[in-house]
Amino acid sequence: VAIRRSMMAHDYQAELLSLAQRVAAEYAAHPQVEAILLTGSVAQSTTDVNSDIDLILSYAELPTPEEMATLQAAAHASGGNIYGYDPEEGLACYHFIDDVKVDFAHQRTAETTQRIADFLADPAAADTTSHIVLSGIVQGKALYGAELIETWQRQLSDLPSTFGETLIIANLRVPPIAVLQEMGAGRRDYALVYELLLESVKRLANIWCGLNNVIPPGKLKSLERLEAHLPIAPPQLTKRLRYLWVLPPDEAIDLFYQLVDETFSLVEQHVPGLDTTSARQRITIPLHLRR
Repeated sequence: VAIRRSMMAHDYQAELLSLAQRVAAEYAAHPQVEAILLTGSVAQSTTDVNSDIDLILSYAELPTPEEMATLQAAAHASGGNIYGYDPEEGLACYHFIDDVKVDFAHQRTAETTQRIADFLADPAAADTTSHIVLSGIVQGKALYGAELIETWQRQLSDLPSTFGETLIIANLRVPPIAVLQEMGAGRRDYALVYELLLESVKRLANIWCGLNNVIPPGKLKSLERLEAHLPIAPPQLTKRLRYLWVLPPDEAIDLFYQLVDETFSLVEQHVPGLDTTSARQRITIPLHLRR
């Protein structure tokens, strides 16, 4: 009987975790598999009817081309598909198993080990992909190879002392109010308004993570989960961010700059050596001086 048999079966966490463990046990039989990490909502016990399963499989050596072809064929046969495949880097794909979408990343252990080492050596150089992968490791659950995964997690719990401040400095630049109010809302160019809001909220999220010495999630998703790791942040963060996307543009702009002001105030309070004067001044830059 398929797991997702009806909306009445509402204990998705237990069902999906059980399925993840069963799938992991099958893949752990491969002689090159060194670790299997569960990430996402199932790892963090925040599942619902729309949740899928995310598994990262780490290999000493990648499966052979023939084995990779078999994995891809199995994905297609289940109704799934391939996100990407490179014989040297690995395979990303998804299967449907018991009606549940299961995302798989097949990659070398050495790739993750090196990514962590590079990040710890120079956190400022990390891109969005690294943030997604590394935050997933921190918040993930070992289904196989716990010793290796816990080693990664310990390494990522000891971030460089400069991490938070560096992340904050890199994200202090937000657009002037006039750009959103006059160039955007004033011209009814609402696509521009919301594009800038989205880009800027990502920057604010990085600042909040910097204030709390937390690796950014890399994408704006499941903000409640992120907020739970951010004791230093504007109040009612998730609720206010939800409003940001449904309020009329003028009100959304006002709310956004309230969040900016509160965020800069938190920076000034918790990182007193960091000068936000130029960042605050930039917000008030006019588009022109014509009367």
